[in-house]
Amino acid sequence: MAIRYTPECVYIEALASVEDAETLLDWLLQHPQAKLDISACQHLHAAVLQVILAAQTPVILPKDQTQTDDYCHTAGLQWALTSLLSLET
Repeated sequence: MAIRYTPECVYIEALASVEDAETLLDWLLQHPQAKLDISACQHLHAAVLQVILAAQTPVILPKDQTQTDDYCHTAGLQWALTSLLSLET
């Protein structure tokens, strides 16, 4: 399973596909105080990245900044990097 939900945090592990976006959005709307941990994520689909940015959920980023840069550049969303960094906890 690529996304693991706990009462306080969502963990995106391995790959987050377009199919995960709607479920993630619904969960984040129901848990507005939750955090999002993408430190073990290998790939974020652009739809999932858009959900994260729209929800403005605090994000736990990978320790390696290069991996976060890769998410944004691969998705053609270089502007999203600045937004993700502003959400970092």
